[in-house]
Amino acid sequence: MAESTNQTINEVCRISNLTTEIIRHRELCDKLHQDLGLPRFEEKHLSREKSVRMQLLKSRKAIVKELITSEKTKSTPREIYLTELATSPVLSISKLSNNVERSVNENEQLSNELKQQIEKEQEKVDKLDDLLYEHKKTQESLKVMLQGVIDQQENLNDEQSTENEEEEVKNKNKKKKKKKKKNKNKKDDEETEKSNYEKIESKLKNQIEETKEKNALIVSNMIKFTNKFFEMPTETNEKEKETRKRKRKKQENKKKKTKKPLSLGKILELLFESATNEPELKWIDSKPFWKPFVELLDRSGVIEKNPKNPSLVRLAFDFN
Repeated sequence: MAESTNQTINEVCRISNLTTEIIRHRELCDKLHQDLGLPRFEEKHLSREKSVRMQLLKSRKAIVKELITSEKTKSTPREIYLTELATSPVLSISKLSNNVERSVNENEQLSNELKQQIEKEQEKVDKLDDLLYEHKKTQESLKVMLQGVIDQQENLNDEQSTENEEEEVKNKNKKKKKKKKKNKNKKDDEETEKSNYEKIESKLKNQIEETKEKNALIVSNMIKFTNKFFEMPTETNEKEKETRKRKRKKQENKKKKTKKPLSLGKILELLFESATNEPELKWIDSKPFWKPFVELLDRSGVIEKNPKNPSLVRLAFDFN
C-alpha cells in the first residue's frame, strides 16, 4: 500500500510539473501571438485544459485525504486501531485499493493527454519560432533599407541646401551689381545735369552782362544825341521870358518854388530804367517833364499816354 501511494504521489507531482510547463508554454504562445498579431487558440482547447486541471486537483485532494486518515490511524492507540480493523478490515483495504487504482488510471490518462497537448504546443511553438526568426530577419533588412533611404534623403537635402545657398549668393551678387550700375548711372546723370545747369547759368549770366552793357551804351548814346540836337531852352527867348514871368508870378502868389525841367536824355533814362527790370511797364507821371519833349516823344512813337489819364506816360511796346 505504501509503495502504491508513493507511486501515486510521484505521478501527481509529475503531472503537476507538466501542467506548470504547459501553462508556461501557453503564456509564451500568448505573448508571441500578441507580438505577431496572430489570432489566439480556439476556446475548446482552453476548456479541455481547464477540465484536466480540475480533475488533477480533485485526485490530489482525494489522495491527501487518504494520507491524513492513515496518519490519524498511526497516531491512535493500538487497541483502537485493532478494533477499527476488526470491524471493517477488508472493506477499508478494498476501497483504498480501488481508489488508488482509479486515481492511477486517471492520472495515466491525464498524463497521456497532457503529453499529447504538450507535443502539439511544442510543434506550434517551433513554428512560431521559425516565424519569429523570419520576422526578425525581415525587420533587420527593413531597418537596413530604412537607414539607407534616410541617408539618401539627408544627402539630397544637403545637396539641395548647398544649391539653394549658391543660388542665393548669385542672386545677391546680381542685385549688388545692379545697384552699383544704378548708382553709377544716377551719379553720371547728376553730374551731366550739374554740368548742363552750370553751362546754362554761365550763358545766362553772360547774356545779362551783355544786355546791361548794351543798355548802358544805348542810354549814353541817347543822352549825347539829345544834348547835341535838343538843347535846353535859353533865357534869351522872349516867349520863355514871358512864360517864366507868369510862372514866377504864380509862384509868388502860391509861394512855391518850381523845379528845373528835366532834359530829354534824363527822361529817356527814367523810361528805360522803369522798363528793364519788370515785365509790366509802369505808368510815369509826366508833369515834371517839359511838355514839348513829351509831345515830341509821343509823336515819334517812343512813348504812349494813358487813355484815362493823359498825364501818365510809359514806353511804347513797339519801341521796347
